Amino acid sequence: MKQKICLLCLLLLLIPQYVFAMAENQLMQIQEETNRIVQSIESQKIDGQTANSFVYALLAIVAISMIFELFVRNYKREIYEKKDIKEPTKQIRIKLWITYGIHLTILIIFCMICRYLFNITNIYVWFLVVVSIYIVEIAPLFTIHFRKKRDKEEQA
Repeated sequence: MKQKICLLCLLLLLIPQYVFAMAENQLMQIQEETNRIVQSIESQKIDGQTANSFVYALLAIVAISMIFELFVRNYKREIYEKKDIKEPTKQIRIKLWITYGIHLTILIIFCMICRYLFNITNIYVWFLVVVSIYIVEIAPLFTIHFRKKRDKEEQA
């Protein structure tokens, strides 16, 4: 009986040490992970000269994207008009896809230039990509057409 009590006391003394060791290991892992996240965030900071390069790159990408947006809007308008009069739109769609391809090629080249020549970090380069894609491919989708209303007014 005395041995069982001693064994029970020994187990009660060892279990908290084992639990504390596991909690300490988990705490160390969490601290290491936090340090990696903080280092990753700090690596995304840019200095003054790179910030200026980023602003110039942003202006350039917006200007280039606006040019492509003009072509995309015109092609989409032509497709819309040809659909109204039931003409084939295959040639215009081919031109539209060629425009998208040229935009994508120029965007990739521009991103490489920003990343390796101007040393802009990845998160800022991805921001430039998102801005350009929004201007060229998403913004023209929100074009509002008032043609049907005008046609009704002209017929009346």
